[in-house]
Amino acid sequence: MSGMVMELFEFFLGLATIHQLSELVESFNNLGNGAKNLLSVIGVLTIILGVLQCFFGYKLFKIWCGFIGLLAGCIIGLIIAATGVFAGTGAEYIIAIIVITLLGITGAFLAYRAYLIGLFVYSFVTAFSAVFTLMAFITNAVIVGLIVGAVTGLVFGIVAVKFRRFWIIVTTSIAGGISIAVSLMMIFQRTDSLWALVLPPVFIVAGFIVQNMTTKKEHGKNDNKGVAVTAEASDKQGSSIND
Repeated sequence: MSGMVMELFEFFLGLATIHQLSELVESFNNLGNGAKNLLSVIGVLTIILGVLQCFFGYKLFKIWCGFIGLLAGCIIGLIIAATGVFAGTGAEYIIAIIVITLLGITGAFLAYRAYLIGLFVYSFVTAFSAVFTLMAFITNAVIVGLIVGAVTGLVFGIVAVKFRRFWIIVTTSIAGGISIAVSLMMIFQRTDSLWALVLPPVFIVAGFIVQNMTTKKEHGKNDNKGVAVTAEASDKQGSSIND
């Protein structure tokens, strides 16, 4: 079992150096049957998360933020514990668990309540990283990359918050659609280019349409309720004046 896990670890580690689809196909085909089966199990789990993100990303966005905040808090707690700051207390493991738990809960709460900040930071970091890498590669000037990347990240962050509904739907549809496609390829152990090129766009478009339709309906219901309440209040006010 440990051999299969190590084989999968090396497989995922090698994905960072893959530049062509043919290399991914070759890397996958080199896996043993046990590793491929374990990869299929992982695919079943990730496809569930992919479906939720692709088709319900906007509705579950705050929960996603809370989950990310939970992970971030726990990771910070683990880093603190790994420094050995609790060593010699006689209860370092208990203290470490308490600190990790508290930081995880705090991170989840802050990320859930202040999800717009998380959206801004996420959009800023994503745009900044992409532009900085591109500019540094083209111009070979780090300062230029930092300036252009920071400005681009700021613009993307503001746009993401301003048009958050559209932004969230687009980004979650893309991420979820790709996750579903990759998971299906893992489950059915298919690496041909037809699956890799056709499945992601299909799920991305489907996710965008479903999310756009369902959130519009929800907003429409709320708007209709608001109109009905306003009309009812106006009728009552008119009746009072007439009386």
